[in-house]
Amino acid sequence: MTELLQTGAVWAPYGLSGNPFFHHPLQAVRGVDRGIHLFRGKGREEDAKKIAQRIMNSDNSITLIEGASGIGKTTLASRIKNLIEESEDSAVFPDLIRADLKASRPLEALAAEILYAAIVAVSRRDTDGTATREAQNEGKGLVLDDLISQKTKVIGLNYIVQAGIHRHQVRREAAQRPFSEWKEAITNVAASAKASGIQRIVIHINNLDQSALSDPVALGDLLGHARDLLQTPGFHFLLCGTEAVRTRALSDRPNVKQVVGAPVRPAPLSHSDVAEIVKARYDDLKMAGKDAIKFLAPIEPDEAAKVYDQFAGELRSAFECIERVFVEELGPTRAGQRTAAQVLELQRPIFVDLLGTLNDSQFTVLQAVARLGGKGFEEIRQRDIVGDLEKIDPKFSQGYVSQIAEFLVTEGWLAKRQPNAKASYYALGGRGRIVAKDILEE
Repeated sequence: MTELLQTGAVWAPYGLSGNPFFHHPLQAVRGVDRGIHLFRGKGREEDAKKIAQRIMNSDNSITLIEGASGIGKTTLASRIKNLIEESEDSAVFPDLIRADLKASRPLEALAAEILYAAIVAVSRRDTDGTATREAQNEGKGLVLDDLISQKTKVIGLNYIVQAGIHRHQVRREAAQRPFSEWKEAITNVAASAKASGIQRIVIHINNLDQSALSDPVALGDLLGHARDLLQTPGFHFLLCGTEAVRTRALSDRPNVKQVVGAPVRPAPLSHSDVAEIVKARYDDLKMAGKDAIKFLAPIEPDEAAKVYDQFAGELRSAFECIERVFVEELGPTRAGQRTAAQVLELQRPIFVDLLGTLNDSQFTVLQAVARLGGKGFEEIRQRDIVGDLEKIDPKFSQGYVSQIAEFLVTEGWLAKRQPNAKASYYALGGRGRIVAKDILEE
């Protein structure tokens, strides 16, 4: 016990070997910390199985997983990859790739990432080395000859280090090689894999959320130019992003929308789902042995789920809130159980302080949503928000309110509702709910 406390391990006094409220996506690889074995949620599991089935029954697919930031889109993608990898004729890239809009040649950079991911995926599935050798041959001149140095299914430290070096090489060469060479190599890798019994290569493209907000035009251009590349037979792509990918980046790209089809919107996690997630993490991190103290839940799973309820579906924000209480407020040696009400009250001053960073217009829109939504935090149509605010100041036009509301959504003050409706609806988000009284009292 003394030794554990001397390490400064925040969760040691609770009998836990690590932080159960981490908010990073679960990894698709089995047997690792924060692995996919911790995946929970009946509705999410059904979503994962449906998408996996679609991939298994298609020659090529592009699936857009759409939803608000922090709801678990990346973890859902990891579960899909995990399900598909159970099939011996599927090759899955366990990591993710990103669309780099700041690269000198974004399209070539994306193609290079796809080629890298495909070769690594094939090498992890290839049993006799035939497909691996073919893939390596297609990559010669584009990537290092010894790109594939790991063939086991568990990613080790040596592999990660080596892959990082090779990935850098791939990215560097993307600035020099023409797109046609990358496209040809990617097509040939898929053909070689298929000849060796690998029917599909699954790759996850992340970080579309920020790109859609920071430069939707550039993201739309990239996806438009990459349309044919993403339709390469044998390849299956999982894209994760907020609705801004579809409504802003692809608003004038019907050709890309047709290929992507209707987005998949993950089923919301229920109160019981979140309680089950917390319990699974506790069980996974419980210390065993004579030196470990008796387990004490920092917060009961059902109470943790109540914090999630307050955050209106924002799982990442809820876990960040709980984590801060036990890391910052209580410290490493003050073991003790807390309730949801206590956690929220301890965090309230932080959000009150952040409330003061909003400018007058932002606060006015937030206050209008709080006032119109009432005690039940009802969702309010954007047109009604505009009508209410125009009585105060005519500058609050439809476009102006929309711009401010979207900012408040990204900051967690508001939550956007009914994304498939023709009109936009907003309600108080997690931060807004915690300080609702403060908003209305101003």
